[in-house]
Amino acid sequence: MANVTDSFFSLGAVFWTNLVLSGDNAILIALACRNLPDTQRRLGMVLGAAVAIALRIGFSGLAVQILGIPGIKLIGGLVLLWIATDLAVGGESEAPQVNAADRLWHAIRAIALADIVMSLDDVLAIVSVAQGNFSVMVVGLAMSIPMIVWGAEALSRVIARWPALVKAAAAILGWSAGLMAFSDSLASPLMRLAEISLGASLDMIAGLTGAGLALIGGVVRRQPITLRGQEENF
Repeated sequence: MANVTDSFFSLGAVFWTNLVLSGDNAILIALACRNLPDTQRRLGMVLGAAVAIALRIGFSGLAVQILGIPGIKLIGGLVLLWIATDLAVGGESEAPQVNAADRLWHAIRAIALADIVMSLDDVLAIVSVAQGNFSVMVVGLAMSIPMIVWGAEALSRVIARWPALVKAAAAILGWSAGLMAFSDSLASPLMRLAEISLGASLDMIAGLTGAGLALIGGVVRRQPITLRGQEENF
């Protein structure tokens, strides 16, 4: 009886831990799917949430070893930062003739790539609360898929009503990217120096740097590329 009770407790812990950690996933999925046709938006969100869960399960046995490699978090943070700026400008650069199915798989690829980065950190906490019980972890993660989809749908509706919030969503992903990149052992000396110089916490410095770079990157990537010396003919 005690074992059953412990399993249910661990199951609930995995569910709620993943739910709390999935805020970034919901934002990511909402951004990636916001320009899909209505008939495919729900499918994109469900597939995106399923990809996030599958990656967390897949990384459950590798996360500790992978994250221990110097430079991995730094590279992952930079990749996530690029994805944040890409999603922020994605809707403004898409051509109307793009096939709907191609747009769906483009969204899924963006979600998968970002989740590869984000899942590494999150899975450590999830494995910990699961107490090594793989079955409990899988069931608990699967239970959270509907909540992630619901959160992504709600955010998508809010973004559709107030498009300016895309910048805020990109900044949040940038914040996560900064936290990941600057937590890498290779960045530790630089962060310690910044902490002493600015008198702010490491997390605050890393988060604000990532958020700022995401916003600046979005502005830069919106600008049309012009060739030096190019002349217009009238």
